Parts: sequence; structure tokens; C-alpha cells
Amino acid sequence: MNIPGTDTILSIAGGLTTLAIFVAIWRWVRSWGKRIGDFLDDWNGEPERPGVPARPGVMQRLADNEEAHKITDQKLDNLCTRITSLETAALAQAATTVNVNTQE
Repeated sequence: MNIPGTDTILSIAGGLTTLAIFVAIWRWVRSWGKRIGDFLDDWNGEPERPGVPARPGVMQRLADNEEAHKITDQKLDNLCTRITSLETAALAQAATTVNVNTQE
């Protein structure tokens, strides 16, 4: 039994289903494209715009961190040197005190 208009209704339903699938795929691709774009913006950084400060990229931030670590390492080395020299002076003073006390 062939119902008149069934082929037309099925064709329209198939077209709408195909269109809905394409729209869903397009939204998924756009959402991933936005995420990838955001990642690349963070990676490369953003230049300064009116009212918005510049944001450095990942490589610039890593370089800044390395520079900060170099400065911290230099300060730590200076501190260790000072502590060592103070310990040496304190040990020398203690040895002198012991030597003077044993001679008396």
C-alpha cells in the first residue's frame, strides 16, 4: 500500500535530519576551534590594545621566570658565602677562645 505524499515527507525528514547533523558537527568544530584559538593566543601572547595591557606569551613568561631564578640564585649564593664566612669567623673566634682558656 502506497500512501500519497509519504515519499515527500520522508525526503523532508531526511533532509532535516541531515541538516541537524551538520549543524551539530559545525558547532562541535567551532567550539574546538575556539579552544584551539584561545590556546594559541595564550601561547603566543597578546599585544597591548587601548585599555587592555599586553599579555606575554608562554616563551616570554618562561624567560622571565628563568631571569627571576637567576637573580634568586645569585642572592642565595651571596647569602651562602656570607654565612660560610660568618661561620668561619665564629669558628676561628671559638678556637681562639679555647686556646686562650687552655693557656691560662
